[in-house]
Amino acid sequence: MRKIRLLSLALASVLLFVFGCNNNPTGNNISLDQEAIEDYISNDLDFAGYFRFDEYYGEEDTVPAEIRLRTITGPSIWYREPQDINRDMSINIVDDSAFVSFWGSVGGVFHILERDISASPDTVIDHQKNLDDNSSNYAIFKRALGATAYRGWRLESLTGVDVIGLDRQKGDCVVVWIDSLRINCESYEDTLFTTPFVFFGRGELLTFGGQEAVTLTLYSGYDIYSYLHAHSMGHWRRWRFAEEIEPGVWQGYWVTPLIPGIRAIAFDALRKTTIDEEDSPYESNIWLFPYRVE
Repeated sequence: MRKIRLLSLALASVLLFVFGCNNNPTGNNISLDQEAIEDYISNDLDFAGYFRFDEYYGEEDTVPAEIRLRTITGPSIWYREPQDINRDMSINIVDDSAFVSFWGSVGGVFHILERDISASPDTVIDHQKNLDDNSSNYAIFKRALGATAYRGWRLESLTGVDVIGLDRQKGDCVVVWIDSLRINCESYEDTLFTTPFVFFGRGELLTFGGQEAVTLTLYSGYDIYSYLHAHSMGHWRRWRFAEEIEPGVWQGYWVTPLIPGIRAIAFDALRKTTIDEEDSPYESNIWLFPYRVE
């Protein structure tokens, strides 16, 4: 059984500036260092994909389409269509340490497809809602002595990603939150996360064996559907959590990929009215975490 050493966002910020040297880089040096860190984030083979928070958009459910299309009261097929993606970052350097804040936005359409049984079994209605997702996450970089690539900068630790989704045309009030997430498996016995903003060391990501069975429990104080987005057969796939064991508490099961590598996994809480009611706005909260299969 593995143990996770987690560092809170606030503590990490304090440590960065307490242990950084008083002599801050200035002028061209800091500009070159910022460019080097940006290049690292774009090109590092292990982590470049993780910093792109939006890759899971648009993928389909694994359940056959003819089952997913709903009648009046049945299940539905839905998907997010990103149309406007923006990413940005802020890099604060103190001597040989750098604190990086990431944020992004995805605007587009949330689609709900419904079979119109009153007209024809082949007629599908596309109910569309405005989609506005906003993400944030953080990372710490350190300069390694003697290293030359990227001016010596190396990823030290990184947090999960928090994505808040709502329909701003119907109000800015966020009303859906994930309270916590519990993981239970051979590698991690009864491990609870209460925020996505915990730092994982580069060598201390969530680490599973190939094809490891994992029980997941997602807690929310709201009336939600819960979904899992993860890699399967080389592609992002989506599964609905198997069981709502009590209001706002969903339990699901996941089998990790067989092939070793670093990936991300997303836990998606959608307000039930987002899917069930045509006139209700789009509201969601997503947590993403990096993990490793070895």
